Amino acid sequence: MIEDVIKKAFYTGIGFLTNPKGFKERVDDLVNNGDMTADEGKKAFSEFEKDFKTKTEDLEDNIQNMVRSALDKMDIPSAEKVTALEKRIKSLEVKVGKLTKELKDAKAPAKPAAKKTTTRKKAAPKKASSTKKTTTNTKKTS
Repeated sequence: MIEDVIKKAFYTGIGFLTNPKGFKERVDDLVNNGDMTADEGKKAFSEFEKDFKTKTEDLEDNIQNMVRSALDKMDIPSAEKVTALEKRIKSLEVKVGKLTKELKDAKAPAKPAAKKTTTRKKAAPKKASSTKKTTTNTKKTS
């Protein structure tokens, strides 16, 4: 009799994995048939439910680790790595833009300075000198 209950509980667990409602129905069947008391059914269901949640979380963790491992082996970056790389690229684009602007500004010919407009003073008239220089031609004789 105990073996039958264990077998039924095992198959009920399998049914729950494929159909969550199925587990509850199986426990109800066991209670209705007198194989379990109502308290035992509730206890079995709550323990199985708790165990199922734990096993499900463990399974999810294992699957995630296997996927991460496979992606690492294939050299495929994770979503976090891609996001970090996108941020780094944007930062570098900003820096390159600033450096490009600075380089253009440095290469651009200097704008000529605005010319000052000054008025020239008129030159003072030349004064005539009273002494005239005379040049004498001296011939050289040989």
